[in-house]
Amino acid sequence: IYLNDFHEFFEIKPKIKVAASPLPFPNPIKQGFTFEDVGFKYNNAESWANRHLNFTLHPAEKIALVGENGAGKTTLVKLLARLYD
Repeated sequence: IYLNDFHEFFEIKPKIKVAASPLPFPNPIKQGFTFEDVGFKYNNAESWANRHLNFTLHPAEKIALVGENGAGKTTLVKLLARLYD
Protein backbone atom coordinates (compact mmCIF):
# COMPACT_ATOMS: atom_id res chain seq x y z
CA ILE A 1 0.00 0.00 0.00
CA TYR A 2 2.93 2.38 0.66
CA LEU A 3 4.90 1.50 -2.47
CA ASN A 4 3.07 4.19 -4.43
CA ASP A 5 4.28 6.83 -1.93
CA PHE A 6 7.77 5.37 -2.15
CA HIS A 7 7.84 5.62 -5.95
CA GLU A 8 6.34 9.13 -5.92
CA PHE A 9 9.06 10.26 -3.52
CA PHE A 10 11.79 9.25 -5.97
CA GLU A 11 10.02 11.09 -8.81
CA ILE A 12 10.25 14.45 -6.98
CA LYS A 13 12.51 16.87 -8.84
CA PRO A 14 14.71 19.29 -6.85
CA LYS A 15 13.48 22.90 -6.76
CA ILE A 16 16.96 24.30 -6.08
CA LYS A 17 18.62 25.27 -9.33
CA VAL A 18 22.27 24.43 -9.94
CA ALA A 19 24.45 27.48 -10.64
CA ALA A 20 25.58 27.97 -14.25
CA SER A 21 29.26 27.81 -13.27
CA PRO A 22 29.41 26.25 -9.80
CA LEU A 23 32.66 26.33 -7.86
CA PRO A 24 34.08 22.94 -6.92
CA PHE A 25 33.61 21.94 -3.30
CA PRO A 26 36.98 22.34 -1.55
CA ASN A 27 38.47 19.20 -0.11
CA PRO A 28 39.71 19.74 2.53
CA ILE A 29 37.71 22.79 3.58
CA LYS A 30 40.21 25.60 4.18
CA GLN A 31 38.15 28.77 4.70
CA GLY A 32 34.91 27.57 6.25
CA PHE A 33 31.45 28.98 5.53
CA THR A 34 30.36 32.58 5.87
CA PHE A 35 26.80 33.87 6.15
CA GLU A 36 26.45 37.58 5.37
CA ASP A 37 23.03 39.12 6.04
CA VAL A 38 21.26 35.80 5.34
CA GLY A 39 17.55 35.50 5.94
CA PHE A 40 14.92 32.87 5.27
CA LYS A 41 11.14 33.06 5.33
CA TYR A 42 8.88 30.07 4.70
CA ASN A 43 6.16 30.41 2.07
CA ASN A 44 2.97 31.92 3.49
CA ALA A 45 4.68 32.71 6.82
CA GLU A 46 4.18 36.09 8.43
CA SER A 47 7.53 36.23 10.20
CA TRP A 48 11.07 35.30 9.23
CA ALA A 49 12.56 31.99 10.41
CA ASN A 50 16.02 33.61 10.33
CA ARG A 51 16.92 37.21 9.57
CA HIS A 52 20.19 39.13 9.23
CA LEU A 53 22.46 36.17 10.08
CA ASN A 54 26.14 37.11 10.05
CA PHE A 55 28.77 34.56 11.08
CA THR A 56 31.67 32.43 9.88
CA LEU A 57 31.93 28.75 10.66
CA HIS A 58 35.65 27.96 10.49
CA PRO A 59 37.07 24.56 9.45
CA ALA A 60 37.00 21.98 12.26
CA GLU A 61 35.09 24.43 14.47
CA LYS A 62 32.30 22.98 16.58
CA ILE A 63 29.29 25.01 17.60
CA ALA A 64 26.10 24.38 19.53
CA LEU A 65 22.76 25.78 18.42
CA VAL A 66 20.66 26.56 21.45
CA GLY A 67 17.28 28.25 21.56
CA GLU A 68 13.57 27.92 22.04
CA ASN A 69 11.33 25.87 19.74
CA GLY A 70 10.74 27.79 16.55
CA ALA A 71 13.83 29.97 16.95
CA GLY A 72 15.24 28.87 13.56
CA LYS A 73 17.91 26.34 14.58
CA THR A 74 16.81 23.62 12.17
CA THR A 75 16.26 26.16 9.40
CA LEU A 76 19.85 27.36 9.83
CA VAL A 77 21.19 23.81 9.55
CA LYS A 78 19.08 23.21 6.43
CA LEU A 79 20.44 26.42 4.89
CA LEU A 80 24.01 25.29 5.62
CA ALA A 81 23.30 21.93 3.97
CA ARG A 82 21.63 23.77 1.04
CA LEU A 83 18.38 21.94 1.52
CA TYR A 84 16.82 25.40 1.05
CA ASP A 85 17.90 27.78 -1.70
